[in-house]
Amino acid sequence: RLILIDALAYAEWRFRPEVMVDVATLTGACVVALGEKIAGVFAKDEAQQKAIVASGRRTHERCWPLPLPEDYKELLKSSYADIGNMPSSRYGGAISAALFLSEFVGKARWA
Repeated sequence: RLILIDALAYAEWRFRPEVMVDVATLTGACVVALGEKIAGVFAKDEAQQKAIVASGRRTHERCWPLPLPEDYKELLKSSYADIGNMPSSRYGGAISAALFLSEFVGKARWA
């Protein structure tokens, strides 16, 4: 996660993209929830999330929209840093990983 946020933050700073999409295997939680043949899609922007899922449909890559609820940021509170990269609970691992990444994207529409 730490290397990925470095890449996201650098890309945001250097290139100022309007849209950023990262594809990563950060946790096993999506595989538990969706199996090995469906990708979970998190996004700050619902329209972007829908576009990615629709694109997957057109290309026969199954994708499923997953929530990015703000209240789950509680799982990332840390006594040692501004934000923790590991959740305080063993549940909601995919959501907390996505929320962690989303903190380092800035203004770009991210998924």
